[in-house]
Amino acid sequence: MKPRLELVPVEEARRLAARHGIPVDMAAMHRRAAWASLRSGRRLRAVGYYASAIACGDIRSFGRAAVALCHPWVGGSGMFRFLGRDVAWVARAEPWLQAIASGATAEQVAR
Repeated sequence: MKPRLELVPVEEARRLAARHGIPVDMAAMHRRAAWASLRSGRRLRAVGYYASAIACGDIRSFGRAAVALCHPWVGGSGMFRFLGRDVAWVARAEPWLQAIASGATAEQVAR
């Protein structure tokens, strides 16, 4: 049976943990996938991940799912407005990020 597309990142973590014999907190993996989904504007996918976290025993994800569905800033750029920005740091980072995006090597970017 093929896993649902949206659960693939979590399944990958499960497989790696099994392969290397390490414990994995699957509820945490589902929460992280939900957070990534929210950051990309996919509220319903995030709610699905939170539901999976609930199924793993993370009761607090009920609240997370409710906020993901109801809060107006969740899933949009407004979600991070309260954090503030370091304007000088962003100005220094922009050329570096543009160089990486254009295909520069690590050595070229470090100069």
